[in-house]
Amino acid sequence: MKKYASAALAAILILSQPGWTLSASSRSRQWKDAMDLYRHGMYEKAYESFSRISASSPDELASGYAVLCAQKMASPGAASLVESYLDVYPESFLAPQILFKQGLNLFDGQDYDSAARMFSQVDGGKLYRNQIAEYTY
Repeated sequence: MKKYASAALAAILILSQPGWTLSASSRSRQWKDAMDLYRHGMYEKAYESFSRISASSPDELASGYAVLCAQKMASPGAASLVESYLDVYPESFLAPQILFKQGLNLFDGQDYDSAARMFSQVDGGKLYRNQIAEYTY
């Protein structure tokens, strides 16, 4: 019984340290701020925030949103970010969004063959309802 009490006390002491709580709440705050920036179209700042989150510890969603930000800003290196991300996280929740946006960017750049290849990789059933018409076109 004393063994369990010691372990529980150690866990409480570790979790009650100011750095532990601050780290978890700080990360949560960073996520909220980054998503707010993303939702409001402030992609450059959102990209920086998601990149910082992902750099502190590998994070599939933060990395994915950073890629989406780069795509929405039409950054020159966005295509290589897409490729790298999909190599690491091919089954990501954000993969359909990333592929769809890459297809749109290629289409806007008048690279229709590459856009068609990209769109063929998109699972249309995983797109948002407001994207279906554009995807179908």
